[in-house]
Amino acid sequence: MNENPTNAGDWYELPPLDNTLIVQAQKVKRIISGDYNLKLDTNPSFDGPEKSFLRAQIARITHSTTLMPDGLYDKDEESGNCTEKGDDKEFKSTQDLVNPENWVFSRPGILPSGNLKAKETTEEEEEGENKEAKEVTMERLVKLEAQDKENWKISLAGLSDTHKLQGAEAKEFN
Repeated sequence: MNENPTNAGDWYELPPLDNTLIVQAQKVKRIISGDYNLKLDTNPSFDGPEKSFLRAQIARITHSTTLMPDGLYDKDEESGNCTEKGDDKEFKSTQDLVNPENWVFSRPGILPSGNLKAKETTEEEEEGENKEAKEVTMERLVKLEAQDKENWKISLAGLSDTHKLQGAEAKEFN
């Protein structure tokens, strides 16, 4: 973060977050003033300076909007981790990328508790919490059309012709 974006002056690293600040930031609507040490006076309250609020909003936006083309990664069903596909990567054409079916979320969404993964509960705890909605961890590589298709618009702007590779580069992709 830089106090004066027109000046290449000092940059400051935003602080790490805990889930309580993310939960609080989900409930607050506020315009950023630019004074990164400002104590926020909000209702509901936010227990941190403006730089923590900014960091929480960046985290929320990043986790809910980072997309990538489908076919580049595989998900390990046991661990849930994503691994890059080897030689069988599927590169989409420009025309294919206009279709929402060909996009996936690359990051899991942030849950209402501020966590990325839902808390594991025992059967006894589940019986006691049947009144509350149980959080479910958002999987990675979820297709855009399955999760949030109505809120996205994908269009082709600029050059609409397909680009053909020449020589050695073409052999690598074929």
